[in-house]
Amino acid sequence: TKISLHIYILSLIGSLPETVGYAVIGAAASGLLKSGRSDELSDEEKITRSAFYIAGAIIMTLAIAALGTYAKRVLRNTLENVRSRSETLESHAAAELESANSESVDIPPCVK
Repeated sequence: TKISLHIYILSLIGSLPETVGYAVIGAAASGLLKSGRSDELSDEEKITRSAFYIAGAIIMTLAIAALGTYAKRVLRNTLENVRSRSETLESHAAAELESANSESVDIPPCVK
């Protein structure tokens, strides 16, 4: 593909927080299901454990959503900056080309 190796590696590193978040949510859901079936825990301990698992899953979901929103904002700003710089460079290049075309060229007498 046209994606360079360093960009690919950076994208893998960038996807790690989301992957870890999904793993935590999965572990919380698994623990929540297991805590309801555990016979050695009292009802109060089951409720407390379930509450912690639910709170952890909610917090991780919110963190993933916030991270995604932040990443979109940074990407949008970066793309706008790149477009702006590209347009600036194009306008400068066009102005230089126009000024070069409008200048008179003196031909030396030996060439005439």
